[in-house]
Amino acid sequence: MKKYLGFLIVLTLFVLGASNAQATSVPSVCASTATPSITVLSPNGGEVYQSGQQITVKWKSCNSTVANVLIGLRSTVLNEGVEITTTQNDGEEKVTLPTYMGQGNQPLVSGNYYKIGIELGGNPNWSDNSDNTFTINSLSTSTILPDGCNSSVGFSATTGLPCFIDTNSTTAISKNTTVLNGRLIANAPTEVYFKYKKAGNGNETLYTTKIIKQTNGIFSYTLSNLLSNTSYEFRACMYYMGAERCAKLLTFKTLPSSDIQTEETVDQVSVYPSGCNSLVGYSYTTGVKCSSVNCSLSQSGCSGVIAPANTSVSTPASTPTKVSMNRILKVGTKGEDVKTLQSFLNLTADGSFGPKTMNAVKLFQQKNSLTADGIVGPKMISLFK
Repeated sequence: MKKYLGFLIVLTLFVLGASNAQATSVPSVCASTATPSITVLSPNGGEVYQSGQQITVKWKSCNSTVANVLIGLRSTVLNEGVEITTTQNDGEEKVTLPTYMGQGNQPLVSGNYYKIGIELGGNPNWSDNSDNTFTINSLSTSTILPDGCNSSVGFSATTGLPCFIDTNSTTAISKNTTVLNGRLIANAPTEVYFKYKKAGNGNETLYTTKIIKQTNGIFSYTLSNLLSNTSYEFRACMYYMGAERCAKLLTFKTLPSSDIQTEETVDQVSVYPSGCNSLVGYSYTTGVKCSSVNCSLSQSGCSGVIAPANTSVSTPASTPTKVSMNRILKVGTKGEDVKTLQSFLNLTADGSFGPKTMNAVKLFQQKNSLTADGIVGPKMISLFK
């Protein structure tokens, strides 16, 4: 999402006069003048929203033949504006509130600090703002976004997949039953569902029943009558702006017949905590040590691959037991020490410190009473044991 100069010019005006803002009188009939004008009707102050939420913006324009308007969000805290969309000048548009804005794409600060700004044709001389500020409650700064996404709005710059929904994990229940888990990051309430099929080409794609998701977060669907010891592919999906939008493809394999769990033994099955790919390191979704959570199938916050309780889970040979470093690690850093850090945070160890690694680092810092700045120094490294 780009910042734009015109909005910053007008932003200065409304920040200086925010405390004295008065409701704008909207004429029912446009005055006979050659000067174009535009008036924001809604939101106009006092509303409460969630970052990433879809809202309806309304406006009235007069004496204008300009076909398009530019809609943006302005913050009285950051003194910056961010473009949301450019759309037809028809008086109404559904938009999704951003989750990040400002220098370095910082998460929105929760509070009554925000206004909608609209410009005719992107011209700051023909513009208007909400009369008063409204509230946006920000998503948690620890929210993990899909790869290539800096906010929950739009699509990934690297994969082209949506930033507002993600395919999360699976939980195997028996040889024929598996729970699919997805994550709605923005746009609630809405309908979500999964597409799945046997792995490989030429297989029929099946759809689960749609789930009405009232709030953003994890959603699940239990698939039964699956073939045992068989690989399947699945995606989390939803309809958005008139088209089907599906998140990344994940593959899972059902349990073999010999591994079916009975009702008496199900609570003795170990499951990796959410955000963990093993019992080594720390969860990239919760920040807790993966080995510190004793998961069972009936426990919330546990998902992933089942490992029978009587089977020891060995530490991967490639995962070190201690992080060694001699420099500060932050966004843009690359190298083997970054790979080591990513392994401990249960991220893909590609050796490149990007936004996803930064988010996981911030979450770890929050959970361990460190300054959550996303920068890795000796204090954080000393906690990896």
